[in-house]
Amino acid sequence: MPTIAIQNQPIPTGNIAVIQNFFSTAIDLLFRHSPSHPARNSQIRVHFGKNGPVTSYGGNNVTGWDIHLTAENDDWCKHVYQFAHEMCHVLAQFQQYQHCNQWFEESVCEAASLYVLRIISEMGANGKGPCVGFFGGGMPFHQAMKNYVDGLLEEPNRQATTAEVKKGFKCNRSE
Repeated sequence: MPTIAIQNQPIPTGNIAVIQNFFSTAIDLLFRHSPSHPARNSQIRVHFGKNGPVTSYGGNNVTGWDIHLTAENDDWCKHVYQFAHEMCHVLAQFQQYQHCNQWFEESVCEAASLYVLRIISEMGANGKGPCVGFFGGGMPFHQAMKNYVDGLLEEPNRQATTAEVKKGFKCNRSE
């Protein structure tokens, strides 16, 4: 599995041990679907700041990957959401240029981040995973995470009709 090296504290501070645990679970969930991926032995360096979330250009499976996140403090849902999205770019072998199907990669990475959040929430509901023992908003954290995912999925900009998807494919296909 890739190793995670957190380079600095979230802004202004956050519980690094808990964040690390969530990130490790996210990596496990994503990489179990790609057991022979060349990035399995890579180092993932996580930086917190105002520029992001983004996977830096120039990363590779040998030298590792730099992921920049903007989640603050102990906003664990946002940490996991951003991290899983950017890790999916690593799985997609992120390139140094915008390619014609970048929109498709972004869509897959968005789906991957929602998948990771949902599975971690379900693990917590079953008494497993990194949510166990934590509370958020006066409820078990796995429920708070489920509510976070449900809220994201209900956002109007995430609702696409079949006609809109077909139009997107048509507008973005290579001739």
